[in-house]
Amino acid sequence: QSGLSPRPTTPFALVARVSGEIVGIAEGELRSHVTRLASLIVAPTWRSSGVGSRLLGETERQALAHGSARVRLETVAGGRAEGFYRGRGYEVVAFLPRWREERDFVVMERAVGA
Repeated sequence: QSGLSPRPTTPFALVARVSGEIVGIAEGELRSHVTRLASLIVAPTWRSSGVGSRLLGETERQALAHGSARVRLETVAGGRAEGFYRGRGYEVVAFLPRWREERDFVVMERAVGA
């Protein structure tokens, strides 16, 4: 036993509100090197309004403040969300065939604070 242990992860959840109504959420884990964005959900009526971009930007700011060099996520390959993340500088770093419910997913990431 080396006595080394991984740094703990810190769960996070961000909420976007408009006039008190929750219109989006982002949640995941802040980690020492790579923050994981587990989900980013925007209410259908608020999509394409900038809510998702603001939640993603705040996720990146939180990751940087925690000491992470990158933000990583998984999303459906070829789906609308993949295009959303690509448009914000995320790149595919791995392909996950039939990963969930027999659907292909991709792992995407982006450096923060570089």
